[in-house]
Amino acid sequence: MATHLGQALAEAGLNIAEVFSPDPTRAASLAKLLSAHKAGSLSAMNKEADLFLLAVTDSVIGRVAAELPDVDGIVAHTSGNTPLGV
Repeated sequence: MATHLGQALAEAGLNIAEVFSPDPTRAASLAKLLSAHKAGSLSAMNKEADLFLLAVTDSVIGRVAAELPDVDGIVAHTSGNTPLGV
């Protein structure tokens, strides 16, 4: 999901600033594809982006959202089955 959505957003002219994944190899690959920075951890991410999009497995959305530092932008996920409040 992250790869396809990231490519579509980049092709639409949006700037993808950073990519994070618990798997450093996947993060580096996607960051390179999107000409983005690879964040080493969630806490090291730029907190001033407009949008933080969680394109992760439904079962970990809550955990990942809880691990995000206080950010200035909108936090959203790509799940159709998980409430936005998570």
